[in-house]
Amino acid sequence: MTTARLVSTSPGALYYSPAYPASKSLGRASGRVAFPARPYGALLHLSSPVMASAGAGGNGSPNAQGGFTGPSRIGEVKRVTKETNVHVKINLDGTGVAECSTGIPFLDHMLDQLASHGLFDVYVKATGDTHIDDHHSNEDIALAIGTALLQSLGDRKGINRFGHFTAPLDEAAVEVILDLSGRPHLSCGLDIPTQRVGTYDTQSS
Repeated sequence: MTTARLVSTSPGALYYSPAYPASKSLGRASGRVAFPARPYGALLHLSSPVMASAGAGGNGSPNAQGGFTGPSRIGEVKRVTKETNVHVKINLDGTGVAECSTGIPFLDHMLDQLASHGLFDVYVKATGDTHIDDHHSNEDIALAIGTALLQSLGDRKGINRFGHFTAPLDEAAVEVILDLSGRPHLSCGLDIPTQRVGTYDTQSS
């Protein structure tokens, strides 16, 4: 289950739901709110060293392509359609390395952020009919990433499963709540005020 909500797009404004207050561990540094470093990856990490030791390599294999080394929890998907050709690999026990080439610069940037803050490795190579629009590439890349993530999670034993986080990012405040239960549900409240971010069509996402 995933819930995503754009709380505010006003410059300098930050609001959050009382049901999900900001963490008490947040502090202040140089007059700005200081968030714990890279909190997103904790959701996928194994909850104890014993479980981590038992789970490593259970459903992966050594592979150097895309910057991955050694046995790990790895998912890999190749998806070919009339419009796209997509290859995705995810290593949950990586270090935040991203190698992404989708033909859509803003999507590459967001995938880089996903890997960096999630502390897992992401390899995405995709070609598609972006000369028409970004829709098919966005859709098939998302399908491939979701399937690779499902593969890499395996039986989910030992993961923390639940997590939520609220963060101010420039002129926006974003709240995300995740439950990796395996029961699909999405509640999305992203009211994006612009039709494009650079050349990226926000309506296609």
